[in-house]
Amino acid sequence: MNTFNNFSKANEYIRELGYVLKGKDCVKEDRSFIYKHRQSKRYIYLKSSFDFVDAGSMEKGVRWTIKEF
Repeated sequence: MNTFNNFSKANEYIRELGYVLKGKDCVKEDRSFIYKHRQSKRYIYLKSSFDFVDAGSMEKGVRWTIKEF
């Protein structure tokens, strides 16, 4: 499971792995995207959450989490 602070960095990482956008669900602050691998039946789920930016700081911000299945 990978996490990013920026959507564009997460999206670039997913595209480098060879995944294409299959579907998205955006409701207010909650956003999620499903990507499918071009040559196989593997999927990636990209989800936003409002959480602490770093483990040692008290700053909160949007975190993008990638889960493979």
